Amino acid sequence: MAMGVQMDRLFGPSLEAVAPPKTDIVRILSTTAETPPRYLFRAWSNISGGNPLLNTVEAITPHAFLNGGGPAYINQIPPDELVTMWQRHLIGTELESVFSSWSHSLAFVAEIASSHIEYGGGGAHISVIDTTTLAPHNFVAHTTAPALKVAGVASHSTEFLVFGIVSGGAHRAVSVADLAMAGLPLAEIHLPEYVVSATTLTPRPDIAVARKAGQPFGPQFELAVACFILGVRSFDETSRSNVVAELANSYDVPVQWLGVDITAFYSRLIKFEDFARTIQLMKLERWHKSPVVEAFIDDTSKSNGSLFKGMSYARIRSTLID
Repeated sequence: MAMGVQMDRLFGPSLEAVAPPKTDIVRILSTTAETPPRYLFRAWSNISGGNPLLNTVEAITPHAFLNGGGPAYINQIPPDELVTMWQRHLIGTELESVFSSWSHSLAFVAEIASSHIEYGGGGAHISVIDTTTLAPHNFVAHTTAPALKVAGVASHSTEFLVFGIVSGGAHRAVSVADLAMAGLPLAEIHLPEYVVSATTLTPRPDIAVARKAGQPFGPQFELAVACFILGVRSFDETSRSNVVAELANSYDVPVQWLGVDITAFYSRLIKFEDFARTIQLMKLERWHKSPVVEAFIDDTSKSNGSLFKGMSYARIRSTLID
């Protein structure tokens, strides 16, 4: 997601038509407009937020928007009110928040889902969003942004806050029961030690289970969810290469995955081992199938059919991207 998209989500669709208010909180929020991870997860049940209408397979609706209210954009909230709301949301105080909570760590979200079940929450689900296709109003901020820390705003390293109602094609929710039926009980991805750096290598991941569990999330998310499931467990380089080779035979891999920029922002996130391993998996050059590459080959072959003759997909992609 381009930085400009995030800024539009903060100030509205037209910076020229509506000048952003000159307040400290808006400047702080501006600095949190780092490009978030493409995929974020959320666990919920019928007890989330105290109202089953807040979280459904169709939409994630913060309290402030439940009855058709709520501001169109985050910058329309008075600064003091926004800071108070941010703080109270993060510490779990009951309020009409404009935010919903998400995480880049599937292992952490699985732990939350387990807690919902433990405390009697029925209909436990795991939602995933593609932050590159969210609606224009859905501003996304990581709560550990340096400017927020300087301002004394509460933060959690696991947590991203998303403003506004999340719905449409950018969101998909699957019940924990359906995941279990697909062969993936929560115990398989719920790792209490998700934040520790030392991990033990596990046997070769069950790719068939990861793929089957990813399918209920639909074609837009199936491969990504499978990668996150595989990333929960640690495995050696050979196994990782074999995983990529097997998945690449079945999926068209978004070429954008190769362009993930491991910036200082991402370095604040990779202490979550499952997220770090998933990013490594997505960035492996061994992905040898790409719709972008295939389209380029098709177009080029019309004028020079021998240009890529005998070259592997990996070599072709390297030629195009490097």
